[in-house]
Amino acid sequence: MKKVLLLMIIAASTAAFLPSCKKDVVKGCTNTDAFNYDSKATEDDGTCIAPLQVQKTTLMDFTGVECGICSATGIPCFMQAIKDNPSKVVPFGVHCGTGDPMNNNTSLGLSSAYNVSGIPQIAVGNTESVNISAASLNAAIASNTASAASVGMVAKMTANGNLLSISARVKFFSALSGEYWLAVYAMENGVVAHQINMPDPFSHFHVIRGCANQTGGYRGEKIVVASVAAGTIIDKTYSYTLPAGCNAANAYISLVLWKKETSSWKFVNAN
Repeated sequence: MKKVLLLMIIAASTAAFLPSCKKDVVKGCTNTDAFNYDSKATEDDGTCIAPLQVQKTTLMDFTGVECGICSATGIPCFMQAIKDNPSKVVPFGVHCGTGDPMNNNTSLGLSSAYNVSGIPQIAVGNTESVNISAASLNAAIASNTASAASVGMVAKMTANGNLLSISARVKFFSALSGEYWLAVYAMENGVVAHQINMPDPFSHFHVIRGCANQTGGYRGEKIVVASVAAGTIIDKTYSYTLPAGCNAANAYISLVLWKKETSSWKFVNAN
């Protein structure tokens, strides 16, 4: 019995000093395309900030604070379409009405590009004007997001007062030819402003405040001249000062990739 106990004690002591075969789990971002990739991570923790191969569409509500129909149908249908398609749309409240305090060169440029002759008008991707109803908007969104994405993009932003520091990353999942432009739009939520026939104070959401990379105006900056290979990643950094009166705490960035064709522009993807 003493011999058995001695053997048990020796076995337990030996096991205590043997190194464990199980590796420690290190949680972090394991996607090598991500801004925050961690080469030491062994288990992904879902925090990756990376361009994904997901086709989205822009949802642009051309609107104005003194537009009664915008209050009655445009804004409610715009917000409902966002609620119905949260992972498919990149929304823009594009103010272009006469005397609207949220008008700016970017919003007016986009309204001209989409041939807006009256408001409200809602555009989905390359479709300039969609009937303003939940069914029509949802159908247009489904159609514009049905194909596989050839490119993905992501942005991160920090604010120091009204000065935004922006990093954008674009990944081409397919080889493409043509001229491609990246637009980096500064956006703001919770903008308190008058809206006719709405209770005051009224909060406006997804308001486009300007284009942070304005070398090409509201279309942004050319990032591909003639062709690009599959797997190419393009990184860009920008500094942008929000207009006076904006709240940087409610600011965020939306990216849109445009393709410039001979005499027109084509929406490609957004995030």
